[in-house]
Amino acid sequence: MRSLSLSPLLLVLVGACLDSDGGLAPTTDAATSSSSGDASSTGTSTGAAGTTTGGDTSSSGGASGTGSGTGDGSSSEDTGGSSSGGPPAPVCGDGNVDPGEGCDDGPNNSDVGACKLDCSPQACGDGLVQPGEQCDDANADDTDECTTTCALAACGDGFKQPGEPCDDGNLVNEDACTSTCQHNLCGDGFVNVGVEECDDDVESAECDADCTLPVCGDGQLNEPAGEQCDDGNLSNGDSCTAECVKAACGDGFLQFGEACEDGNLAIGDGCDANCKKELVKCQNGALTVAVAPSNRAALCSRADVCEQDFVITCPKDWHLCSADEFNARNEGWNYAPLKLTLGAIRCRETMGAGQYGFKSTMSLDHNDNCLYSSSRTQCVSNLGCDDKGNFALCCAPLSTCGNGVVDHIEEQCDDGNKSESDACLNTCMRAHAPGSPGCG
Repeated sequence: MRSLSLSPLLLVLVGACLDSDGGLAPTTDAATSSSSGDASSTGTSTGAAGTTTGGDTSSSGGASGTGSGTGDGSSSEDTGGSSSGGPPAPVCGDGNVDPGEGCDDGPNNSDVGACKLDCSPQACGDGLVQPGEQCDDANADDTDECTTTCALAACGDGFKQPGEPCDDGNLVNEDACTSTCQHNLCGDGFVNVGVEECDDDVESAECDADCTLPVCGDGQLNEPAGEQCDDGNLSNGDSCTAECVKAACGDGFLQFGEACEDGNLAIGDGCDANCKKELVKCQNGALTVAVAPSNRAALCSRADVCEQDFVITCPKDWHLCSADEFNARNEGWNYAPLKLTLGAIRCRETMGAGQYGFKSTMSLDHNDNCLYSSSRTQCVSNLGCDDKGNFALCCAPLSTCGNGVVDHIEEQCDDGNKSESDACLNTCMRAHAPGSPGCG
């Protein structure tokens, strides 16, 4: 059979007609050829160059497509330049913490959750109220309603907000800033430790108005504590005594305008109820030798009376002076007696009794002693009468003696009773004085 020869131009025309009519794939060359003898229209070729896919055919002469060849005639897929064959690109919300992501909770990402929609962790100040936050106003201002810790502003948070004079970060009432964020001031009822001694809201028996403990002499009058006055000192010679009682005649303290002060308002004892001096007169026929300027001490003399009985010569209700009484009352007494001056009688530690006495001027203080022999019914023995004819040193009674408290410089003791048989005599003098000369 004779073969038909077609020119190249004719073949091109035929190919074009077949494409439009029969669906054949277009070609870019004048013709397609295969060195194996048969070539399929699927675009697959076998040869040394390998196999390609994707709708194109390769020639057996070694040209390759965009795919890769096996080199052994087998076929492989061609990616055709797409990513369909590799791992998926990183995506926020896939549950994986990828580079550039601070967190990724997958479907749980939320702007009100621990991990936000943009895969950044929640943070105070981002403007979003997340778990654990009371508020978030996206600013660094601690003086507004939401602090930089994303907590609602409150007294005790350590941040001073409008309306708070102070905020020390606690709710303690005993420091400089109270639990209501107010300065701890005297009178608010809260003791500012280290600054205030007390604070009772108002002046009370336990606390002065200036939040100090009530003390007589501090200059702070505290009437609930029993103070009638407080002039800031403990002097008994002014209008307010050391007991914070208003000075008055009969209180035992000589003040300006008083001629005398015997601690009582009795008459006939040398100082009347108006603290004016009365005539001091020795009793039982005794001579009034001299009277101290205080009108509370005197010398009496009666030659026929024994020394143990000198007390009967003293003014009414007076007694023989102790050393403490005499030394407190002899100021300005410039009398110089010519005879022995004898005062109080006390028992000696060993035997008998001794009497307080001296021979010098009355203006001088004299030490306590028991140098001169005497008798006293409470003492062990009776030494008899051997010093009569001398001067009896007499003193007015002390108003505070007998109250059970040693509260006056003239008192050696005070047991609150009138017994003469115990260690404290009813003149507030010790019955024994071992430390004094002659008393041992």
